[in-house]
Amino acid sequence: MIAPFSRCCEKSPNSPNPKWLQSRIQVIFKFKKVICKIHECATLFQIGKMSQSKIVNALNKSKAFVSKWCREDLSDPKNFYDKPREGAPVTALTPENMNKLSACEGELGQSVTVLRDKLGISTGSVSGGFKKLGLFAYRRGVQSRLKKKHIKIRFKVSKVMRHKDVKFWERFLISDEKIWTVDGYFNPQNDRVRAKRKEDVESVTRDKFPGKRMVWLGMSARGLTPLVHFKGNVNGSVYKEKVLKKVIVDDVLQRKQSRGLPIHKRKMFAKNSDMIFEQDFAQPHSTNACQDFMEEHFPAHTPTLWRFEDTIIFWTKVRRLLEHRTTLGHPI
Repeated sequence: MIAPFSRCCEKSPNSPNPKWLQSRIQVIFKFKKVICKIHECATLFQIGKMSQSKIVNALNKSKAFVSKWCREDLSDPKNFYDKPREGAPVTALTPENMNKLSACEGELGQSVTVLRDKLGISTGSVSGGFKKLGLFAYRRGVQSRLKKKHIKIRFKVSKVMRHKDVKFWERFLISDEKIWTVDGYFNPQNDRVRAKRKEDVESVTRDKFPGKRMVWLGMSARGLTPLVHFKGNVNGSVYKEKVLKKVIVDDVLQRKQSRGLPIHKRKMFAKNSDMIFEQDFAQPHSTNACQDFMEEHFPAHTPTLWRFEDTIIFWTKVRRLLEHRTTLGHPI
């Protein structure tokens, strides 16, 4: 866009009149978006013969800007483009350091502080290098340690279970435990307060050993079990007396009607004899006393319902026994 304007200016008279200057200014502002202010300033001063004070008012620029650029050479358009920045050579994100940062992809423990000390550059340079490479820090997920055999078994079981109808799943009584603390839940990463100063944010008071209480609850598609509270530690005998006997056998399996009753007293299955008791694999659940009690009163239960999970528990007990004998110095 500079060439048409230059040809237009070459036809200007030697002693321009105000109308000519006004037309030239209109042409300049017509191409304002594509002709830079430096070119406008030099054109008005050299071709338009305008004074620097008038150029200041016309372009709304400072006196220093006009004085600096009004005598710029108009014959070379390159003078009006940004010149390469001059300064000290890049010493932090050199190709060698960028290759070292690129080698950190997929590696564990490559923190910014460790790489800062290793490469001898600032933490900001390390973060900037990772940003240029598109490498961001992500938290690692947690999943169960399973062998290929167990993965195949789980996949096979899931394919069978996904085709079961609603009536099949109505037979399950799913249970779990939860520990509640007096102090409640607090996440310092996410529970933040907007304030102008750190001192204005009230601290959270917590006990070193807060009081806690464990509760147990079971549910099915039709209703709930009573909420069971545990005081102190829970072992196999406590779990057997307070949950398996008092809740499952004496309450859930004895229910006969649902109409007009609250949800924690309704009949939970179409036939109580069809119940499948689902529980996790906590240590108190897998004691011999609990297993014998469940086999006697309701044989359909976990972990014996899923044989591969029972195998995992068995080999866990074997590993603990071997570790115990090794600690005591006995031969294996």
